[in-house]
Amino acid sequence: MKQLKKSCIIIVLVQILFLSLFNFKVYSIQKIDSIKYYYQLFTQAEKLRKQGEFKKSIEFLKKSLPIAKKISDKEKECEPLINLGLMFWNVGKLEQSTIYYKQALSLAQKLNLEEQQKICQSALNIYRLYSEGKKFRSSGKYQESIENFQKAIVLANEAKSKEHEVKCIRQLSATYWKLNDLQNFFTLNKEALKIAKKLKHKKEEGRCLNNIGLYYWKVDQYSKALNYYEKALIIARYLKNKEEESRNLNNIAIIYMDIGNYDKALEYLTKVLTTDQQIGNDIYVSMDLNNIGETFRKRGLVSDKREDFHKALYNFYQALKLIRKIEDKKIEVRVLNNIGSVHTDLENHQEALQYFRLGLEKAEELND
Repeated sequence: MKQLKKSCIIIVLVQILFLSLFNFKVYSIQKIDSIKYYYQLFTQAEKLRKQGEFKKSIEFLKKSLPIAKKISDKEKECEPLINLGLMFWNVGKLEQSTIYYKQALSLAQKLNLEEQQKICQSALNIYRLYSEGKKFRSSGKYQESIENFQKAIVLANEAKSKEHEVKCIRQLSATYWKLNDLQNFFTLNKEALKIAKKLKHKKEEGRCLNNIGLYYWKVDQYSKALNYYEKALIIARYLKNKEEESRNLNNIAIIYMDIGNYDKALEYLTKVLTTDQQIGNDIYVSMDLNNIGETFRKRGLVSDKREDFHKALYNFYQALKLIRKIEDKKIEVRVLNNIGSVHTDLENHQEALQYFRLGLEKAEELND
């Protein structure tokens, strides 16, 4: 009986040992599979990043993150967090970018990962300087804005982060635009364009192309301006970015207006109006209607056709109706003045005075 009992104990111990070894083997296989799956997801995310497919890269990084958390190597968890910070920066969601960088920094500090800490701290400092640069520009403190963007660019260079650099360079150019420093504006956008092309960063590329078009428009080189605007328009449509498309179409229309090709200007302004109606931006729609009205008036002054003046009035009245609904008094002043001008052209002097007085009252209310 004792021998049988001893045998049973041995059998049970063998079974326990077998189960332990089996579970360890299963765990090891699962761990190997997790690491393999993590690398597949992370590698695909990196591949998409290099192709400029930032939104798709985000999808794979998000999938890799919970897998990285299961792996005992916490350093792996830092990788997708840092890259998510960078990808959200690339797609222009800067608040989300900082959230991921802060998470990565916290983890890197716990694990004493010096290199990862530097990357995160640098990215967060660039974001701070970038945000301050934009605020200073909005408040008219242009020198402070320039200094902040320049510091951000230096940090991006030190971190060898071209993604951060390109956005900061373009924003620096926007401050020079405000100062009417066209040469610096032009030079910086050419520099940013080169970086954007290398990164396959289509959104930044489109914006730089549009800005270079603005430069050529300002210096009266209209054919070059049109060339850059049209390239930017192709990118906006490729990205299905309706707001960028609207901006590019509007800029093309302005060129045609400036050279006196009012028919072509109206063609593009009609496209702008349709695009902004699709977006649902009433402010932009009201501005489009006003621009269409201005173009009909200019065409009327050349053609001397009353029909053009009546079409101008129709669009101005439509714009005024929408502006009063959204209560944008600054645009209202401009439209009231335009209506008065058309009535002057039509020799409706009483109506003209009525609208000029209304415009003056609104301007006085705004202290404009």
